Amino acid sequence: MLRREYKAKNRDTNGRVININRQINKLYDHVNLEVARISYLKKTEMRSQDKLQKVTDTLAEIQDKIADMNNVVERADEMQKQYITILGIFAAIVLAFTAGIAFSTSVLENIANASIYRIMLVVNAIVFVLINVIYILTRFVLEIAKKGSDVVRYPLYMIVLNVFCIVASLTDDNAV
Repeated sequence: MLRREYKAKNRDTNGRVININRQINKLYDHVNLEVARISYLKKTEMRSQDKLQKVTDTLAEIQDKIADMNNVVERADEMQKQYITILGIFAAIVLAFTAGIAFSTSVLENIANASIYRIMLVVNAIVFVLINVIYILTRFVLEIAKKGSDVVRYPLYMIVLNVFCIVASLTDDNAV
């Protein structure tokens, strides 16, 4: 529109009319090219921002899924510890019951064949071993089930029982 209405009015030093119609056409073309380039860049920027938003949303979903997966793994580990603890307690109970029955049977069968001191020596040794084995099993279960901050100490009753069994064995051994 500007190109059509242009009329040369300026003159050079020789008095000739200066026609800048060709330069105006070039400027018009350059401006149109820049407008088209800016429009293309805006469209490209909008598409890039849309894609970036989609990637950001997907990344947030993935991070949520990872956090959920980590929680599931922690719960599975905790459940595994609980199952091992339950099985360990059951094994300790079965062992204690079986050993107690076997111990009682053997003592009662041989009560008439040996002196009381030998029976007491064997009984003390078996009790000492049995109590310590049961304690070791339960201690193992406690070590598996404990949290990181929990401290499992050797109980006082185990010390007393072990000292009692050792003293009883020594006194029985002297009598034989």
